[in-house]
Amino acid sequence: MKNETRPTPGPWTILEDGSGEPDSMKRDSSGDVYREECRIHSLTAKHSVAHVYLGAGKAIPKSDGRPGGMQEYRPTPAAIAQQVANAHLIAAAPEMYEALARIVEMLRLPDDEWDGEHDQLALTGRVMLAEQVLAKARGEEVQP
Repeated sequence: MKNETRPTPGPWTILEDGSGEPDSMKRDSSGDVYREECRIHSLTAKHSVAHVYLGAGKAIPKSDGRPGGMQEYRPTPAAIAQQVANAHLIAAAPEMYEALARIVEMLRLPDDEWDGEHDQLALTGRVMLAEQVLAKARGEEVQP
């Protein structure tokens, strides 16, 4: 029996604030701004589908002069980079699924149903779509 549950329709994107930075910016006690999470949003369904926490923080001593062990945690640059990469991969998931499904559909055609050059062009187009989706998953700018 096939799973009939469908994911939230794509495309999905990482929400950004007006500065072009991923959503959910935080400010630590010294006033430095950092990202706490990335929200992944469905452009079709118009709601968030996932939150990627940019955790793996390191202790930052409080700068307000309070004594004794009071620390806050904030993500390290390496942790942020890895989790932002994860967010891009998640945001590309619906399009990756669709591109892969189209390629598999075409490759499953029986040999006697292949239409030579026409089907080769169609397959090439589907592979190009898959390459665009892979670039999105890597966080690269993709031309429509």
